[in-house]
Amino acid sequence: MKKKGSSFTEVMIGSLRALFNFAIKRRWLAINPTQGIPFFLVEKKVKHVPSKEDVLKVIMAADPDTQAYLWTIKGTLGRMSEINRLTWSDVNFEERYVVFFTTKKRGGHLSPLKIPMTNRLFQVLHHRFEHRDCRKPWVFWHRYWDRKKKDWSEGP
Repeated sequence: MKKKGSSFTEVMIGSLRALFNFAIKRRWLAINPTQGIPFFLVEKKVKHVPSKEDVLKVIMAADPDTQAYLWTIKGTLGRMSEINRLTWSDVNFEERYVVFFTTKKRGGHLSPLKIPMTNRLFQVLHHRFEHRDCRKPWVFWHRYWDRKKKDWSEGP
């Protein structure tokens, strides 16, 4: 069955249509030149969702730092960008929650979202906290070569 999809072309047409509609509301334009352009039909495929066993196999095969990262994703259902932005000030061990700042709201502004900790997540984060580098604010960070600076950097 074919449904309306989100190919690059459709995203571009949708973005242009939104831009011209904005201009019409501001009375900068009288008509939307994209109005008659139809969207292409794209065949959608069912996404594969790995089983619990497969997820656990991947986690157990990883090195300890990657395991902690994957357990955090599993325990919070957070997006990688939210996990990467996580700082120690976002983790509350006493009340057992973490705060994510998500951009999935209209306008793309960061909105706080309080996530309760599972027992496993508490253990993983507490262990990382006890062995953290106190000079780094991030829960997960790494050292990498910054091509722009042409030097080593550390960051989330």
